[in-house]
Amino acid sequence: MSILRAACVQMTSGPVMADNLAVAEGLIRRAAGEGARFVATPEVTCHRMPDSQEKIRLTPVLQDHPGPVRFAALAHELKVWILAGSFLVRLPSGKLANRSFLFSDAGVVAATYDKIHL
Repeated sequence: MSILRAACVQMTSGPVMADNLAVAEGLIRRAAGEGARFVATPEVTCHRMPDSQEKIRLTPVLQDHPGPVRFAALAHELKVWILAGSFLVRLPSGKLANRSFLFSDAGVVAATYDKIHL
């Protein structure tokens, strides 16, 4: 019988994306070090702030977003699957998507999903 060890990362994201991604990375590394092969992070792992205009201004478009690149590299390095509960991504329309990413242990995006209720 094969056993899959999974972990759910618990964190509270604040307004500084770099800080939140660093915290998430540390927790993912810890979970992988304890044997997890699948690690899930919470919704809005990248940043959270109450001011919607500021949130829109500070949210990068996908090609400039550090979260997916960082988590893909981490999944590949640690040989784990990572489900990013969501990252906020600015769309070409200027609106935000609350996008969930699934990274394979090869470091590629296996799936994405834009949540319909922001």
